[in-house]
Amino acid sequence: MAVKVLDWNDKLKAGEPCDPRDTAQHYYKVDSSLEFEPDKILFDHFDDDTLSNAALKQFKKRYGDPVAAEGSLWLFDGSTWIEVTDGCMTRCVRSLAESNERKGESVKRIKLTKGNIKAAGRLIWAVDGVDLPEYFEQAPFGVQTRDHFISTDGTVMPADRGHRQRVKVDVDYDPQAKCPRFLEAFGEWFKDLPDAEDRQTVLRQWTRHALMGEATRYQRAIMLQGLAGSGKSTFLEIVQALFPSTSVSHVEPQNLSEPQQIATLVGARLNIVGDIAYGSIPSGGIKMVIDGTRMNCKRMRENVFAFRPRAAVAYSCNRYPNTSDSTRGFWRRWICVRFPWVVKTIDFELADHIIKHELPGVLNWALTAPKVEDGYTIPPSHHVQLRKWQGQTDVIVGWMDDCTQPTDDVEYGTKLNQAWDSYIQWCRDSGIRKTMSRGHFKEAVIEKIGEYKRTAGRDAWLFELTQSSRVGRSGHAGGW
Repeated sequence: MAVKVLDWNDKLKAGEPCDPRDTAQHYYKVDSSLEFEPDKILFDHFDDDTLSNAALKQFKKRYGDPVAAEGSLWLFDGSTWIEVTDGCMTRCVRSLAESNERKGESVKRIKLTKGNIKAAGRLIWAVDGVDLPEYFEQAPFGVQTRDHFISTDGTVMPADRGHRQRVKVDVDYDPQAKCPRFLEAFGEWFKDLPDAEDRQTVLRQWTRHALMGEATRYQRAIMLQGLAGSGKSTFLEIVQALFPSTSVSHVEPQNLSEPQQIATLVGARLNIVGDIAYGSIPSGGIKMVIDGTRMNCKRMRENVFAFRPRAAVAYSCNRYPNTSDSTRGFWRRWICVRFPWVVKTIDFELADHIIKHELPGVLNWALTAPKVEDGYTIPPSHHVQLRKWQGQTDVIVGWMDDCTQPTDDVEYGTKLNQAWDSYIQWCRDSGIRKTMSRGHFKEAVIEKIGEYKRTAGRDAWLFELTQSSRVGRSGHAGGW
């Protein structure tokens, strides 16, 4: 059935009342002499600027002043900015198109489709002062609690629209609150370890950076490693309880190159996964998320948009995952914290008890973490664990650990030909069929230890080959 559009001029000629402010009062009339698609009436016959301003006016009347950023509309609710749902937008735009049936004539209001309603709502973004794509990127670092905003220098102030906070920690802020059972758990997890205090401190600092939204400033992620029952998942569960569920994402590192997965990080303060997959971590996406690099992403059936992630990243694993990225830039972004002991008597109610009774104390524990210039107090065990992870996933590191040891004397150093022969023999003895080319091998070694050193006309790397270099993996742990 064809339709005929009745615009304001038609109504005025017919002597019918027409309010020019009500830009969405549109009708169509059955007319067998015309060919027209009803679904396209909204956009083919009405001015976008007029409709967007009318929609914005209606939106402000219902909900307040919005901001369009990072693929969504946002509203300030008195303490934080919340994302406008499709339901709110649908009700607002549909209300502009409502009209009563006119008696005595075969005229009906346009039946808007879901797609048309959503598209009409997005016209609001075109209005000056609404579309601010970098609005939340310029938000000050700090944490919004139930009643206060706490800045990075410890200043406590009332919530304000200008703080641009999208995450509210639903915990009462009490600077005197304690968490004795939580601290006791750390004593069990890191019992008798020489750097136990440093391990707790680095986790404390990471939690603070997550709360403040400043984790990407220091460009580090946490990898918790240990057997099942060692406490790593319990720690993550307690930290997660500090944040509303809408600000926590669970994207594995292997999926951080997929636009739809990346979109779940919008507005998130945490990205944590317990027991990540052993599959290889690709290069690129994970580094950009840890650094807070501006990224493109998209939601299903939506347009691509850009945003800058602020989520603090932490993963736990029983065994370190593989990675296809062996560059220094990848490894420097990780802090490895090992949970070495399996708790003999597992308290399955531990996390629930701490969340129920000690969460204000956990919040205070995190906010009072020691501040250092680089953001983190690195425990000595991190370097051992990182080297272990590299040795499991990086062939060059494995060869160097098995077949070389450092030296300060170039006279005892190793030339490229010697290193290359040792590497090939080690690969054969280790059952590694796919080896690097000579050129790639040289680049990989330079990436690890730097260029040649030159003394008395001799160029060599500052390491010497060990006896194990001729027999492959003989159990030599290396001197690195």
